[in-house]
Amino acid sequence: MIGELEGLTTYDSRTHPQLFDLTNLTFTPGTDISHTREVRWMVQPIVDEMFGPRSTSTVFHIPEEKSGEVDSTTAWVSLQEGAYVEPLGYPAITEDTYLDSGNRFNSFGNAGVLHVGRSSLSNNHYANTLISFDLGVLPLPSAYEIQNATLEMTVASGSGSVYTSVSVMNTYWNESSQWVGASSTVNWLAPGAHQSADSDIPFTEGEWISSSTDIVIWNMTAAIQAAIQNGQSTISLILQGEQDGTTAMGSYALHSSESADVDSRPRLNFTYKEQAPWIPSASTGLSPAFGTTLWNISTPRPSGLDEVVLNWTGHQNNETRWFGCGSNDPRMVFANCNGTDDLSESDSAFNSSSNTLTIFNNTFDDAWTYWRVRADQNNRIGEWSDVHSYRTPDSIGYDDGSGNHTVILSRGSIFTDSGLLPAVPDVELESTVTSNQGSSTTLDLGTTSSGTGESQILLEFELGEIPWPAAMTPTSMVLKLWREQVIGTTSSTISAHACSSFSESSATWNNAPTCSASELTRTTLTLMPPNGWYEFDLTSLAQSNIANGNMTMSVLLKVVGTPGTTHRFFSSEYSTNESRRPQLILDYVDNTAGIIPPGQPSLVFPLDGSVLYDDSEIILQSQSNPVLSWNPVTGASGYIVTIANSTGVYKYKSWESSYINGTTFRFNDVLDAGDVFSWWVQGVNQTITGPSSPRWSFAIGDPSHTDNQDLTFTYDFQTGNEVMQFGHTNTYPEINSGDVDYLSLGTGCDSIANAKCRIVIGLDNSQIPFTPFQNIHSTSLGLFIAGISASGGASTLDISVHRMITSGWSQSASSWNQSTPGTNWSAPGLQAGIDYDATPITSMTLPSTASGWIWFDIGVNGMLIDNDNQWIIIATPNAGDLL
Repeated sequence: MIGELEGLTTYDSRTHPQLFDLTNLTFTPGTDISHTREVRWMVQPIVDEMFGPRSTSTVFHIPEEKSGEVDSTTAWVSLQEGAYVEPLGYPAITEDTYLDSGNRFNSFGNAGVLHVGRSSLSNNHYANTLISFDLGVLPLPSAYEIQNATLEMTVASGSGSVYTSVSVMNTYWNESSQWVGASSTVNWLAPGAHQSADSDIPFTEGEWISSSTDIVIWNMTAAIQAAIQNGQSTISLILQGEQDGTTAMGSYALHSSESADVDSRPRLNFTYKEQAPWIPSASTGLSPAFGTTLWNISTPRPSGLDEVVLNWTGHQNNETRWFGCGSNDPRMVFANCNGTDDLSESDSAFNSSSNTLTIFNNTFDDAWTYWRVRADQNNRIGEWSDVHSYRTPDSIGYDDGSGNHTVILSRGSIFTDSGLLPAVPDVELESTVTSNQGSSTTLDLGTTSSGTGESQILLEFELGEIPWPAAMTPTSMVLKLWREQVIGTTSSTISAHACSSFSESSATWNNAPTCSASELTRTTLTLMPPNGWYEFDLTSLAQSNIANGNMTMSVLLKVVGTPGTTHRFFSSEYSTNESRRPQLILDYVDNTAGIIPPGQPSLVFPLDGSVLYDDSEIILQSQSNPVLSWNPVTGASGYIVTIANSTGVYKYKSWESSYINGTTFRFNDVLDAGDVFSWWVQGVNQTITGPSSPRWSFAIGDPSHTDNQDLTFTYDFQTGNEVMQFGHTNTYPEINSGDVDYLSLGTGCDSIANAKCRIVIGLDNSQIPFTPFQNIHSTSLGLFIAGISASGGASTLDISVHRMITSGWSQSASSWNQSTPGTNWSAPGLQAGIDYDATPITSMTLPSTASGWIWFDIGVNGMLIDNDNQWIIIATPNAGDLL
C-alpha cells in the first residue's frame, strides 16, 4: 500500500502480480508517481486470504527533475541548493559567503544575499563573493567528461555596473571567513583574497552586471573540466569586481544559497558524457618570456620591433586549435582573445608546425602586454599556460645621416608607466646630514642648504639595459643638469669623478660608493643665469668604460676647493616638469673599422675661471682677443674647439677653420667686455672623436680703472660689476646669511627688540692683476641706504668700522655665534680686541632721516695691492631700536 497526500492507494500482488517480485520482495509501480514528491508506504502480508499486520510506514521523496538526456551519449544536470527536495533542503551542495573590506571582521555565511563590486557599506571599499559546489553529494557517474558548464546567479538588488570575473580559489575558506582572514589561523595572501594568488587568474571572460540584469551567467566549462580532470569533486570560486574600487564601480547583491526563494539560489548547470575526462595540458617555453622588452637589435640605434613573434611548446598533437589572449592587465581581464581558426582578417599569421604566431604592425606602447595560450581539442578546453609579458619601446634618438647617432636619456625617457627605463638613480650627499636623501626632488652642489657643510651629487646611468651596436664607440657623452636656483656670490668649479655603483635609497655622505680621485672633467658654474641647463662632459668615462665592457656610468660631482655657493639642481624625482630631470646625451658611431679614439686634451690657457685683462699699461684694459692653447694629443689628426657663451655654442674644426693653428685658437672678433666664455677641445682620429678636455671658463674683464691725474689711480670694486656671471669683482658681506639682498645694521633685527645686526665685509685685492710695485693710497666703502626703521625714541645711529683680526669666517656659514661650523667667535657677535681691533678705523653718527649713499674711509696701514682684507661694521642707536 502506498499512501499519498491525496489518499491511500493499495496494490495487491494477487490482482497485480506483474508489479511484485515475491522472491526478492520488491515492488515496482506500474506508472510513474508524478502527482506528488513525498510518498509514505507500508507492507501488509496476506496468508490464505487473511491479512496480517501492517509494517511501520516510511517516507521517501521523489526529487524534482533537474537533469535529463540530451542524446544517447550526453546528459544534462542543474545543481542548486535544496532544489531537488525542498522540504529536506536537498541537495546540501553549496557553501557561500561574501567578504567586505568595509566590515573586515564580520562573516556573512548565513546572509541571504552575496555582495560583489563596491561595498554596500562604503564607497571606498570592495566586496567579493566566495561560493563552492560539492559535486560528490549527487550520484553522478564514476567517470564523466564535462561538455559545457555555466554558473547562474540571480540579482537581488544593486545599482551602477560591475564587470565581474570568476576565478578558482586556491586558499581554503568556509562560511566563517572574513575580509581579514580565511580563518582564525589562516591569512589570505592579500586581504579579502582580492585579486591575489589566493585564487587563479580568471579562466575566461567576465560578465557585466547592470541595472538591466536579472540573472548573471558565467561560462564555467574550462574551470569544471579542469577540476574533473584533476579528480576534484568540489568547485571553489571567487567572484569579484574588476574595476577600481571607487564610486565608479557599481554594487550588487546576489541571492545566496540561504535565500528563502529556492529558485533564486546559485545554480550550476553542465552537460556531460559518461566517459573518461581529458583536457590538453598547459604549454611551456613561451617566448617572449615574462618581462621582456622587445628591442630590435639589428638597428644602429635602440628601437622596438616592428613585428612580434610569439612562440611556445605544446605537449600534445591532437589539438584542433590554439587559443590565445592578450591584455594590459596581468590578471588577463578585458583580454583580446583569438583562436588560430579565426585569423583570416587579422594582422597576424600562425605557423602550426612551429607554434609561432607573428603579429605585424607592432607599435610602441608604454605598457606591458600580458599574454597566454592554450590548446583546445574540440569542446575540450586546455589548461592555460602561465602568463607572460612584453613591452615595445619607441625608436630612441636621431642621426645626422652620416653614421653619427645621438641618444638622450633621462629617468623614464624610454618607459615610465610600465616600469622606469632608464631608472637614473641620483642622490645628494650632504656632509651635515646622516640620513639618505634619495627621494628629494632637488640636488644641492657646493655649500649645503644650511650653509654649514658641503653637498656633492651622485648620478648613475645604466646603459646595459639598452641594446647597442657591437662596435658602438662614444664620440661624446654629456651630462646635463637643470639648475633651479643659485645661492651665493661666487662662481664654482666642479669636478667629475668615476664611481662604483650605488643605491639611491641608502647612499649618504658616510655611506658613499668608492670614487676615483682622478678628475674626468671640470666645469665652471657661473651665477647668471640663475636657472637653466649646465653641462658636464663625461666622454672619457664613456669611452673607457665601454671599451672595458662596463656599461654603467656612475659619477660624482663636487666643488673643487672650499665651496662658497649653493647650486640647486632638479633630480630624477622631479615631476612638475619631467623634461628638466638630469639628462645624458650620448653621441656614438658604429665603429666597425676599429679606429682608436685619441686621448683627452689638457687645456693650458686661459686658466679655468680667469678674468682676462690687458695689463700692458698702468690703466687696465679688457683683453678682447685672447689666444686659447692646449697640449697636443697623441693620435689626433685634428682638433675640434668648442666655444660657448650667452649667444650660443660654436664649433671650430681644425681642417675647416683658420682660427686654429696647431694647438692654439685665436678669436677673429673683438670679444665684449664682461662676457663669459666656456671652451673645450676634442682630438679627432679620422672620423672618431676623442673625449673632451675639461670645460674651462674665462671672462673678459671690464675694469673700472681711472687715472686721477695726480699720480693716483682709482679702481671700483662692486660685486658683479664687471662679470655678473662670475660675481666679479667680488666683495663678500656677511650678516648671518650671506645670500640676502639687503644688509641690516643696528638693533631691532628681524622685528625683535634689541636684537643686534652687524656687517662683516671683505675684499681680496688679488682678484685684479695690479702691477706689484703699486701701493694702496686710500680705501673707501660705500653703502646705499634702502630704508631706516626707528622705534623707542631712536633718532641717531653711531656707526664704527673696525679691522677684522680673525680671518676664518665664511660668507655662507658664519653666524652671530660661530665664525665657521663648529668654531665659535670669541664671544657672540665677535669680541673686541680678539676678533676685531677695538679701535675703530672710522666712525660716524647717522641721523634716522638719512638716505642714499654713505661712505666710510676704511684704509689702514699694512694694506697691500694684492692681499685680502676684512672689516666689521658696528652700529648702536641713541635710544630704542634703529635699523
